[in-house]
Order: sequence, then C-alpha cells, then structure tokens
Amino acid sequence: MSQKRLKHAHILDRLVTDSSFTIAQAAEAMGLSEGYVKRLKGEYKKNRIDFSCTQKILEEPLPMP
Repeated sequence: MSQKRLKHAHILDRLVTDSSFTIAQAAEAMGLSEGYVKRLKGEYKKNRIDFSCTQKILEEPLPMP
C-alpha cells in the first residue's frame, strides 16, 4: 500500500474514532472536499470498508476482475 493510501486510511479511521477530529481537518489533511470526506465517513461507519483503495482517492482506475 502506498504512503498516500496509508495516510488516507489513518485519517479516515481517526475521523471515525476521535470526536475532536473534524471533517474539515480530515478534508484538509487528505486534500479532498469536505463533502467527499463526509460520504467516505458515512460509508466507513456503515460498512467498515477500507477506503484506502477507492478510485477517487487513488485517482487511478481500479483493476477489473
């Protein structure tokens, strides 16, 4: 896993577990919009999925099965 993906995964996990860490702080740290980070947070909480592999974060296509 790349350093960028590890960083994003760590930030998203912190956002879900640390109530003092805000969406605005996470968005700035990840270089993403607040709206996109809100969607990631909601999906993470709902499904507990590792979003470090999402196409939006990676900015590259996901491999086709």
